Amino acid sequence: MANWRRAPTTQAPRDSERPVLGAEDALPGEARVLRAAERSLNRQSRGFRGLLPFLGPAFVAAVAYVDPGNFATNIAAGSHFGYMLLWVVLVSNLMAMLIQTMSAKLGIATGKNLPELCRERFSKPVSLGLWVQAELVAIATDLAEVIGAALGLYLLFGIPLFPASLIAAAVSFGILIMQTRGGFRHLEAVIVGFVGIILIGFTVQMFLAAPSASGIAKGLVTVRFDGTQSVLLAVGILGATVMPHVIYLHSALTQNRITTADADERMRIFRFERTDVFIAMVIAGAINISMVIIAAAAFHSRGMTNMGDIDQAHRGLEEVLGAPASMAFGIALLASGLSATSVGTLAGQVVMQGFIRRSIPVYLRRAVTLAPALAIVAMGVNATDALVMSQVALSFGIPFALIPLLMFCADRKLMGNLVNRRITTVLAVVVVALIILLNGFLLQQTFAG
Repeated sequence: MANWRRAPTTQAPRDSERPVLGAEDALPGEARVLRAAERSLNRQSRGFRGLLPFLGPAFVAAVAYVDPGNFATNIAAGSHFGYMLLWVVLVSNLMAMLIQTMSAKLGIATGKNLPELCRERFSKPVSLGLWVQAELVAIATDLAEVIGAALGLYLLFGIPLFPASLIAAAVSFGILIMQTRGGFRHLEAVIVGFVGIILIGFTVQMFLAAPSASGIAKGLVTVRFDGTQSVLLAVGILGATVMPHVIYLHSALTQNRITTADADERMRIFRFERTDVFIAMVIAGAINISMVIIAAAAFHSRGMTNMGDIDQAHRGLEEVLGAPASMAFGIALLASGLSATSVGTLAGQVVMQGFIRRSIPVYLRRAVTLAPALAIVAMGVNATDALVMSQVALSFGIPFALIPLLMFCADRKLMGNLVNRRITTVLAVVVVALIILLNGFLLQQTFAG
């Protein structure tokens, strides 16, 4: 029978520094969730009621898959190329589903997160190198999320970008305070609420845009590019969809979330978490696909092919579809930025604590990673350009998280009965190879002129 006390994580930080769901004694709300999970594993609760206690980690990770960087790349893709790059969004989401399932499984099987295992199993220079690149990825991630939230405030209320960035930072601090004081279930509830707001916003826009069903079908199944710009946007979509920092984070969200007595219980927990991943990633994928579809239907079909800037797209939506569409767009963008920036901070704590056994107060980390984003806003750099290029930078960081994840999940001694099946390993190898080839092709095309 499972032990339903919360297990301490490796090098557990103080409450104010806690990056993951690892409190030694569960708060009252958490205790209720754990008791409900016990009933589910004992088959006393079935159906959706049995699944409910296990929903949450994948939704926290899924926020990163609908962050403001996705808005920039998807809108640019839809306005420039219509429905052509829908297949890239679909493939990226399927990749994300596979990757996040593996990450969640790693935490369940080992009781450790991906950075911790890298530190233990790789040499010190390799571990330090992985930490440095992960921190650079965290900076790129924060850039996209803060700028996105600031743009949301600017579009909705006319607040200039720099003050709006400060407001977004203050709200993200509030979300982190709520997590440290209220426990993981409060954080998960807020994140699910934000995802719901984003989904509703794009549902409204889809209804108003009235897209072409045949164009959508063709874009989803026809694999093609059209010049270097389409490849750049494809890599940006990939970087915005498969996010390195949540590959690290998801393993931390499931490690020791519930301690178990044997391998069979771990397998049952994994099956619940796999469903969590499926539901969350389907929702995230639907949102990303809808972004491209809306841009294609509202802009590309009318010859408005240069609607790459988010603020320009906001004005274009109001002009073409009316005020309700532009308002729904702004609200969704704001919800995306506010939620994603908090998740990014938690992921940064996991990275630092795992790779180098160091932890700083989460609020200090928030301030440090916020500084580059504020500097870029203050310098007047085009916000949408910064968003798109940040996603391309994220794409180059993906292999450094994926390759270790693949190695560990294929190790039977480490994973036990949760080791990857051969077909899973083969698919993961193909995913890694595809990402590396796409990036190599982008570099060749870009530098060849």
